[in-house]
Amino acid sequence: MDTARVRSWTVLLQPGDVLDYRPEDWADTLLVIDCGELEVECRSGQRARFGAGAVLTLAGLPLQRLRNCSAEPLVLRAAARQSRR
Repeated sequence: MDTARVRSWTVLLQPGDVLDYRPEDWADTLLVIDCGELEVECRSGQRARFGAGAVLTLAGLPLQRLRNCSAEPLVLRAAARQSRR
């Protein structure tokens, strides 16, 4: 049986930090918010917030930015299937 390999990483954003959203960075990725609060901003300007314990995927969403909107560090755990070569 062939099992998929998974790569994982942690993203740390300090209070007020902003990341521009690049779809290729988040393709096929599952996110878990460990602590803090993530605000996602759509290209339309609409925003949504997610707190600790939330599980998200950002694939296919019309996002523009990811922001730490809390007073504490935002810790995102990410996991994605590794591409086979």
